[in-house]
Amino acid sequence: MNPSGGLARRAWLIDQAKKALPDAAVLLADTGNFSDNPTPAGDMKTRALLEGMTRLGYQVANVGERDLTAGYDALMERISGLPLKLVSSNLVRQDSKEPVFTPFTVIKVSGGKGRKDIKVGVLGVVRFNPVYQKAGPTGTNIVIVPPTEALQKLVPEVRKQADVVVVLAALHKDDARAIAMAVPGIDFVLGAFANMISGTEDEVVGATHLLYVGNQGKYVGESRVSINDGKVASVSNYMHMLTARYPDDQATLNWLVGPLRKVQDVEKQAGGAVPTVSGGH
Repeated sequence: MNPSGGLARRAWLIDQAKKALPDAAVLLADTGNFSDNPTPAGDMKTRALLEGMTRLGYQVANVGERDLTAGYDALMERISGLPLKLVSSNLVRQDSKEPVFTPFTVIKVSGGKGRKDIKVGVLGVVRFNPVYQKAGPTGTNIVIVPPTEALQKLVPEVRKQADVVVVLAALHKDDARAIAMAVPGIDFVLGAFANMISGTEDEVVGATHLLYVGNQGKYVGESRVSINDGKVASVSNYMHMLTARYPDDQATLNWLVGPLRKVQDVEKQAGGAVPTVSGGH
């Protein structure tokens, strides 16, 4: 059990942000590696997390290496029936080098008071690993191509379709900086890797803003972006470490009771640790 994090605290924070900026266009995204261990109980936890994220309004998630530990089919089973979009720009089929997942998506985000909709192009990358190989769809394997190589091909097309271009990155921050220098047209790299956590000061490489939120869901990064004439005009970042000073959203706690009871039953049968409902699960 983590002392920081938890869907209930995250839900409270999202609600507060929407109340503070009621006319803002809001996009909630996950940088990937959201999966628990590939066990029956772990799969149930992952499914509960994904369902919970959907309830909170998350629209898109990057696919991380951890999410494919048990292969493509297992991930598809966990996400089945949920509206959450999975993207990956550099996880490809070994046989054809074609993307395994949607390489990018363009999401229309609506603001209030008659404000113009914002089209956000979202791509996703993982760190390059030349020996990585996992079971893919229809008898093929999944491999990783260099993220810069994939993004150089995709970003120009995304730029044509979107007002803002975001890369969700499950890789080292140095790799993100290299991407920002090598691939023009990216407005934001939103990343998570180990204990790399950005401060509130906006880090800009070239024209690309970088924000990193650590791992294990302990932090939530918030970027408040002003757009003028179709371009990013200003950015203010906030980093929230979801400790006990962040209240739990009661409705989310109530909803979590059902999924966690199922996990408890499975872990009791397996003789493992039993989770409890709290803001820091």
